[in-house]
Amino acid sequence: MLTFRCGSLPCGGNSSLSLYTMYGPYVRHVRLKSVGVNQIDADTLFEAKILLASDYFQPTGLESFNSTDLEKVGYTWYLNGSAISTGSKTVGNDSAVVAFLHKFDAEGLYAIDLVANNSVSQLKATTTINIVLPYPAELQVSLSPGQQDIPSCIPLLDGLDPAIPAVSVFVDEPASFQASLVRGVNVTFSWQFGGESVQSEPQESCFGLECLQDNQVD
Repeated sequence: MLTFRCGSLPCGGNSSLSLYTMYGPYVRHVRLKSVGVNQIDADTLFEAKILLASDYFQPTGLESFNSTDLEKVGYTWYLNGSAISTGSKTVGNDSAVVAFLHKFDAEGLYAIDLVANNSVSQLKATTTINIVLPYPAELQVSLSPGQQDIPSCIPLLDGLDPAIPAVSVFVDEPASFQASLVRGVNVTFSWQFGGESVQSEPQESCFGLECLQDNQVD
């Protein structure tokens, strides 16, 4: 049996093979996470840290590669299996951080994949995100702009919570009120004046600022 030597170590013969392990600049791990609000029409940031098993300039033992071949990692982002963004990033010693910003236009569960690769390896990381309709936020109610004939002061009344904003109007004079939100989709405004309730009709295709205001006259 013939025996070959690699330096001081045996490296197989004509009927055997010796394997030795070492840390090299292959993609060892990808950490993937989402940052931000998981809501329709909101920017959601996905961030991934690509980790190599060693510094990119670590010798590989492969004659056809040198450190400059491994100083960058390529990456591709996938949304529900479809590629949506690709690029490359220079490695800082043994890692690189890449990010992707996406705005979802429909609620549901989405799968986000990142495939990272260099000249000697490839690895995929997966996460899921549940996109929901945005909850209404920061409701404000006031007299409509341009409201005429309003009292110049608000009387102090027993039982009136000072923490709740109040307005004053004249008795038996029509008053126009405006309600607004900073966030919401297909919003319905329900008003109550004394014992009478009034409800606005939502617009199914309404998104953004045009459906975040409502006016009522009492």
